[in-house]
Amino acid sequence: MYRSLTFEQEFDFEEIGEGGAAVKRFRPKRYPRSGWGETATVRPGLDVISVDLDHPGGIKRRYPNKDVLKIHVRLEGNAYISGDHGNETDLSDGMLLMLVQPRDSEKIEYINAGRERSITLVCSREFLDEIAHQCNGTLPGVVRNFLNCHSPEFATHLSAPTLQMRRAAEEMLDIAPRSSFRQMMYEAKALELHCAALEVDSADGGTSLRHRDQSRVDELCTILQSDTGAKLSIVELCRAVHWNETQMMECFKQVTGQTIANYRHKIIMDRAYRRLNNSEATIAHVAFDAGYDHPSNFATAFKRTFGISPRDARRC
Repeated sequence: MYRSLTFEQEFDFEEIGEGGAAVKRFRPKRYPRSGWGETATVRPGLDVISVDLDHPGGIKRRYPNKDVLKIHVRLEGNAYISGDHGNETDLSDGMLLMLVQPRDSEKIEYINAGRERSITLVCSREFLDEIAHQCNGTLPGVVRNFLNCHSPEFATHLSAPTLQMRRAAEEMLDIAPRSSFRQMMYEAKALELHCAALEVDSADGGTSLRHRDQSRVDELCTILQSDTGAKLSIVELCRAVHWNETQMMECFKQVTGQTIANYRHKIIMDRAYRRLNNSEATIAHVAFDAGYDHPSNFATAFKRTFGISPRDARRC
């Protein structure tokens, strides 16, 4: 059983900033001796969250109302990430997660019992926009999509951090709290980690997408958003945009930060949610039109996506 809390509800915070630096230490309210965490603003638009905690039980942690890109290095601990509109990701230790959390959305994180050690860089649109002007178009697809779309979708991109990134994250957790040059060292490591994350993702296929491929992805999104497109198979989608399956899947993920399956699932569930709110159609009919033969399977998928049952959604 997971205890459901927001970040602010879970922890007690203590201001430790010196010289005008916005730094807060935090400890769990229920188990203050189980570890610590810290939030710090190292540059305007770039915040860092450091965590070294032992969780006696599972936690469901909610992060509402943002318009940011998060770069998360998980050094230890397992979790399950989702948004209030779907797009689930299993996050294990030793992984790098890039996550777009749009304004008026909610990130939901199910953290398993055990130790959690991680560094999260929280980047504003303005901060990333300055970076983009210096990168000559080599930013990862999920970052470009965030910057180019005024109302981006909740998106995740999972990969493996380099040894340099793991070392930088470890060193950030190990810097002594009262070190004379702590703020300067912490900022330097945060910027090193930020640059390395953008470079490793770009080197892993995030560089220069051809205009023709970008146009194909845009066409594919339009097809998937149509009434008939949501029912097309991958083979049929390949034929519709005249594209090799492997290239289509890779480029779609590069541009949108999502797989075609996750993108399609979100469209189908959003459409079902609207229909439940705006029509008298039975839940069974909505389930069938969403592609489910059994209403119970639809109800399970719906609740996993939105956190409420179809019946409760109808009452909202």
